[in-house]
Amino acid sequence: MNFRRLSPVDDEVLLHEAYLWDADAPAWYSAGDALFRPDSVEQYLAMAHDTNQVDIAVFNPDLCGLITFDHKGGGAFEIRLSAKRGTPLETLAYAGQQARHQIFTIGAKIGVVWIAERNRHVIKLCEAIGFVRDGLTMYRGVYNRKVRRPINWVRMITTREQWMGEQV
Repeated sequence: MNFRRLSPVDDEVLLHEAYLWDADAPAWYSAGDALFRPDSVEQYLAMAHDTNQVDIAVFNPDLCGLITFDHKGGGAFEIRLSAKRGTPLETLAYAGQQARHQIFTIGAKIGVVWIAERNRHVIKLCEAIGFVRDGLTMYRGVYNRKVRRPINWVRMITTREQWMGEQV
């Protein structure tokens, strides 16, 4: 398994590939993803040019995961995880643990992810990486437009202090 930072210019093909991973996702997943995901691949690629964003690619041996760190200021990072369908959770957990280690090594203070509560696999993945639920939730969007079932988003965090305690 290899990791490397993607360049928004030199690695546009890989970023485009990652954007397409969710094209055939189940309707319940797409409903939530649509709330935060750019509407087009062009918008997605434009986001990669933001100087506050860092995209870390996971290769095993081909591109199978993408970890995006979006610096929000003061050492706080919003983190987005995406993966090619069928990628083993163990591979993604290892990659996430390594990325978490690197980001705290360079001085980050907190990492935050928002996950639809229904997405239990991603919640387990985040727990394996070292994220914990902090109790904050929000309702945003609906799974089914006819039934209007609200999407409950849970916030999970990982902190530098927590990480340092694990290093002992």
